[in-house]
Amino acid sequence: MCATKYGNRIHQRPAFFVPLAIVSLIGLLVVSSGVRAEALPNPSDSASAIPGATSAIAFHVVPSSVAPGGTLIWALAAVCTGPSSGPQSCDAGGSGVHRPVPSGYTVNVVVQPGSTCDFSTMVLETSPTVHLGVRVGRFPAPTTPGTYCFEVQHPAQHGLGTGQERAVVWSAATSNSEVVTVVATTTSITTTLSSNSIAIGGSVTDTAILSGGASPTGTITFTMHSLPDCSDAGTVVGTVAVSGNGAYSSASFTPLSLGTFYWQAAYSGDSGNAGATDGCGIPTSEILTVNLASPSVTTSLSDSGSITIGASATDTATLVGAYNPTGTVTFTAYSDAACSTLAFTSTNPVSGSSVTSGSFTPPIPGTYYWKAAYSGDANNNGFVASCGSSGDPSEILTVNYLACSQVPNTGGANLKGADLEFCNLAGYNLSGDDLAGANLQYADLQNANLGGATLNGANLAGANAEGADFQGANLKNADLAGANVSGDDFSGANLQGADLSGVEANGANFQGDNLQGASLSNGLFTNANFQGANLQVSDMSYGNFSDADFTGADTQGANTTGANFTGAINPP
Repeated sequence: MCATKYGNRIHQRPAFFVPLAIVSLIGLLVVSSGVRAEALPNPSDSASAIPGATSAIAFHVVPSSVAPGGTLIWALAAVCTGPSSGPQSCDAGGSGVHRPVPSGYTVNVVVQPGSTCDFSTMVLETSPTVHLGVRVGRFPAPTTPGTYCFEVQHPAQHGLGTGQERAVVWSAATSNSEVVTVVATTTSITTTLSSNSIAIGGSVTDTAILSGGASPTGTITFTMHSLPDCSDAGTVVGTVAVSGNGAYSSASFTPLSLGTFYWQAAYSGDSGNAGATDGCGIPTSEILTVNLASPSVTTSLSDSGSITIGASATDTATLVGAYNPTGTVTFTAYSDAACSTLAFTSTNPVSGSSVTSGSFTPPIPGTYYWKAAYSGDANNNGFVASCGSSGDPSEILTVNYLACSQVPNTGGANLKGADLEFCNLAGYNLSGDDLAGANLQYADLQNANLGGATLNGANLAGANAEGADFQGANLKNADLAGANVSGDDFSGANLQGADLSGVEANGANFQGDNLQGASLSNGLFTNANFQGANLQVSDMSYGNFSDADFTGADTQGANTTGANFTGAINPP
């Protein structure tokens, strides 16, 4: 028993005691409720638990800090019986009688924002649990972050009189109240770009994963910045609504300039969840590099790559994968598969994705190899297409001989002075034809029969007459410069004063021919047969006569400067 003297009267009251088992039970309830365990104080666990003391509290709410909507537990361990005021009251320093909470005693726990209660009437819990003289209840915390004051209110019960029974709270400053801080739930956000490197003109999306929220709502805003600390205004890529934790993706975005860009996603937060922002360009998966586009090209020759001599051809290049291309495309055509002998070039500005070359009129029949080269520009890399036999087959142009259907294929025809340039006369029977002064330049005479034909003064320069038969033909003063007459039979022909400079006449038969005053300079006459030929005062300079047979030939006065007679028989 504890005694307190007021004037001449000693008021006896029993000491108040709450077993430690009660405190342990309350702690267990707190833990099992899923909130932070916090021991409830024992109002009689020290000698200071007497009227006027300030260290013992019988009403308690735990935890003192909680997430929005989290579980709170309150406990009431003692009540006081006494008048509403005066020296025997339950106020601090009064002598009211303190005792454990009686069975059936009911209280209201009310709450209001702020750190000081003013007897708000919002009831949160009216059905406490009774256990060993302790009232324990649980209820959800407010859903809006902030500071809240909780207070226990007591109706008059058990005949004690209105307002005469209350919880024991020894500190007058607390006024039977507890303060709890509702802290917004901490959220986190992680982000990943769909690609960290794209070519200009490409698109990218950003995906943010929101976690840790308590049924979060609000929005996530995606922005792209040009500064690595995201201090610039940036470009808002999009805003998406949030409904719970999980992954959220931005709309597809196409950057309009080159460079390095830093992405960021920001969660707005809501009444119960704190906002969150990922680091600017952190992790590195949020750094986007926009590179030059690297276009490829498709090309197409006009006329499906096949024309007749005298016609023109163009090439069209289409840029694939370019971004707003400018610059130029240079077209080149070569007359050899190694693409070393340039035949044509045309540089044309890019306007749109397709570019067409200028017109090319090939000078002679044959095969031409094209290629296209793009210069590139501020947004696109340039390129040079491959050429020749390793290049695009569609870039090979075939130039055909003229059909020359007016030429009879019977022999003995009068074609004197006819213009048969580029004519395709391969395999024709032209024996005995009168072709004096005819133009057969670049004509195709392969395997043609011109035996006994009259060709004096005719132009056969550049003609392809490989395998042709010129036996007994009259070729006086004819021009065969650069022609291919390899393997031809000129036996008995008259080639006096003819121009055979630069011809390819390997293995040709000139036996018994009249080549007086003819030019054979720079020609290829390997294995040729000049037996009994008349080569007087002919020009054989710098020709290749290796392994040729000059048995019985007359080379008096011939010019053999620089000629090659290696392996020749009876050379000059």
